[in-house]
Amino acid sequence: MAEYLPFNRFAMKCFIHEALTFWGYAAPDCIIDNTNLARLRGTGRDAVITPEMKQFAKQYGFKFICHEINHANRKAGNERSFYTVETNFFPGRTFENLEDINRQAFDWATIRMVNKPKSKTKLIPAKAFEFEQSFLRKLPPYVTSPYLAYGRGTDQYGYASIDGNFYWVPGTSRFDVKVLQFCDHVDIYHKRKKLAEYELPPDGVKNEKFSPEGEPKSRYQPKNRKKPTAGEEKISSCAGSIKPPA
Repeated sequence: MAEYLPFNRFAMKCFIHEALTFWGYAAPDCIIDNTNLARLRGTGRDAVITPEMKQFAKQYGFKFICHEINHANRKAGNERSFYTVETNFFPGRTFENLEDINRQAFDWATIRMVNKPKSKTKLIPAKAFEFEQSFLRKLPPYVTSPYLAYGRGTDQYGYASIDGNFYWVPGTSRFDVKVLQFCDHVDIYHKRKKLAEYELPPDGVKNEKFSPEGEPKSRYQPKNRKKPTAGEEKISSCAGSIKPPA
């Protein structure tokens, strides 16, 4: 599914959530390596999964199991799948940004590859999945998307800072808010009341200000917004390149 540049515990949750909610089913066991993103201590059969990730897996009906050291083949076809992506998906393609990569990869994985017969067995993954559903666990009707929770203050101009960007909080009062950052959007709350929802900007966008869709943008700048320095750097560069008269 989606590709994430910083692959931390939250990104791992988002990746699994997107995959499982797309298919609607989960296998009872999820074999992983001995990554600290899910493992608290120990390895292999002695591995202890962190309470956070154990609870996360429970809502989808599966459990994490770490394979033994030097038994990477226990992760089934994962490594082979990486090779397929490197030799089948990437060659001949161009991408504008991370979002474009994910859009193309999603179509490639869920439309082309899932209906393409395997070279040796001639097995079609989509057909095999129909048969395998009886051995899988169907997801509940609704599973809460993973999120991170932050407490944020609102400056005198109505902005709250979230992950290097500034989001306008509706209203005239300036109070502290609770921010829930989901995989693809953020929600802003005050006293359990949802005040605004924003889509997350493209990867790499920082120091930008955002206003609710359909409303005029505020003419004020966020209090702690960094001033662009591109103009000053250009002037400095030009001045440095001018040679004094002989």
